[in-house]
Amino acid sequence: MFRKVAIVGVAQTDYKDNWAHQSKREMIYEVTKEALSNAGLVKADLDTVIEATSDYWDGTSCSNVPILTAAGAYLKEESKVEDDGAFAFIYAYMRILSGLFNTALVISHTKCSETPPISTLTHVSFDTIYQRPIGLDDISSAALQAQLYMHKYGISEEQMAEISVKNLGNAFNNPHAHRRMKISVEDVFESEILAYPLRALNCRPASDGACAVIMASEEKAKEITDTPAWVKGVGHNVDSYYLGDRD
Repeated sequence: MFRKVAIVGVAQTDYKDNWAHQSKREMIYEVTKEALSNAGLVKADLDTVIEATSDYWDGTSCSNVPILTAAGAYLKEESKVEDDGAFAFIYAYMRILSGLFNTALVISHTKCSETPPISTLTHVSFDTIYQRPIGLDDISSAALQAQLYMHKYGISEEQMAEISVKNLGNAFNNPHAHRRMKISVEDVFESEILAYPLRALNCRPASDGACAVIMASEEKAKEITDTPAWVKGVGHNVDSYYLGDRD
């Protein structure tokens, strides 16, 4: 029978430009401790730990190793995925579906204040022969895709700005959000153009922060809490490496 999986504990830091008073390990320890407390569990109750860490972004090989103790993963079944916390979540979900694990801790973090500029890191991730020499980075490549999307579907810059108004308006009600702002379409248009048609308020900031969730099988989740958040489905997609092959 297909197992059901639920989220039974959560924790996150605030997100900001620079968590100068906390190291990466301290941030991870904080959310690990709070997620366990939120679920009413202790470290011994965890069957597996999955981290979203990146050798590339953290500037070190085996980037999960320095944080193992902070993540409560010492002497446990542990693994990592590169970059996105959503992939770590799916990985942990599949581990529980396998029947080999009943509980899993998932941790994702970022410490952009300790890395080179994001534009530098994303620039060097592009193809070295054709794409890197023209200066592409995450924002300029997203701008090219945005222009294609506008042309293909006939949307306007005003409609794109309304997305930022909505998203930042939602963030205003989230005490953990990096940019808690009530803005208008005019505010978006007045912000700096980074790569047409994308302006500063269309794009992400560089943040420091960490979050964690604890997942459990149906049987275990019902033991832990009366209000589990059931995972109804997951999905992911990987696009082509070459920008010209996408869309």
